[in-house]
Amino acid sequence: MKAGELIGRLWFYRGKGMLYIEACRQWVLPVMGGTAAAKYLGMPLKYAIPAWIGLAVVAECTAVLLGWLERRSGATAANYDLAKMTDPYKVQSIAELRQIRETLQERLPADP
Repeated sequence: MKAGELIGRLWFYRGKGMLYIEACRQWVLPVMGGTAAAKYLGMPLKYAIPAWIGLAVVAECTAVLLGWLERRSGATAANYDLAKMTDPYKVQSIAELRQIRETLQERLPADP
C-alpha cells in the first residue's frame, strides 16, 4: 500500500471515529463545567453531578427529537436532494446511469 493510500485510509477512519469522540465531548465538558459551577454556588456534590448529568440527558433527548422532527418535516430529504444536485460527481454519475439504462432498454427485448 502506498503512503498516500495509507494516509487516506487513516484519515477516513479518523473521521468515522471522530463522530463518537465528539458525541462524548458534548457530554463530558458541560457536565464537568456545570458540576463545578453548581459546587461553587454551594450545591452539594451528590446533587450537582446528577443534576448536570440529567441536563445532558435532556439535551441529548432534545437533539434526537429535533432530528426526528427534521426528518418527518421533509427537511432531511431536501438536504440530501440539494447535496446530490450540487455534487458534480453525483450529477455526472446519475446522468451516466440514466444513459446506461436507456441503452440497455433499447437493446433488450421487451417483456411480453
